[in-house]
Amino acid sequence: MLGGGVSFVKGDYRIYVRLSNMTTASNPNYMASLARGLEVMRGFSREKRQMSIAQLAQKTGIPRASVRRCLYTLAQLGYVGTEDGRNYALRPKVLGLGHAYLSATPLVVTAQPFLDRVSAAVKESCSLAILDGEDILYLARSVTSRIISVTLNVGSRLPAHCTSIGYVLLASLPPRTLDDYLRRAELRSFTERTLTSRDRLREELARVRDQDWRSPIA
Repeated sequence: MLGGGVSFVKGDYRIYVRLSNMTTASNPNYMASLARGLEVMRGFSREKRQMSIAQLAQKTGIPRASVRRCLYTLAQLGYVGTEDGRNYALRPKVLGLGHAYLSATPLVVTAQPFLDRVSAAVKESCSLAILDGEDILYLARSVTSRIISVTLNVGSRLPAHCTSIGYVLLASLPPRTLDDYLRRAELRSFTERTLTSRDRLREELARVRDQDWRSPIA
């Protein structure tokens, strides 16, 4: 999906699902320890690059004892580290996880030249993103040189309900899938123009759909 850059970045937009509320937790094939480890890794952000066990427990909703074991295991594997024994941070080895996906996804490689050409033609940043839960997830970017720019890199997440790419992707959803999204989404306000009313957001998405700003793969 091609789209211009957003005009704001505020805080960490990632949505954390508390493990106690996961319907998959009762599935015998569901490995809760792995899920906790991944949530702990996701707890780090640009704003919070170093975090303590207590901070990660509060952010993810995972008990401190479980967070401590996750961090110990991740540290042994080289994915996190600590200098003072209290505050932890991600290590460069984490990049290998994302690289495995990007290098194995032809769409990302194929899209980059087109993003660069469109960006050069319109003199605006262009992005490839997908809808991931309640967020959009950036898979590729072509950024223009501007005095004021937005720091959005591959892997960045933003809430779908208040971004241009999010509007296009949401407007392309089948009616039932959109109903499910609107029922569960947390429509937080980030600026005075953020739509937090489900009815108003539905109307705006209908307008986007009528304008035919749709995902070509929807």
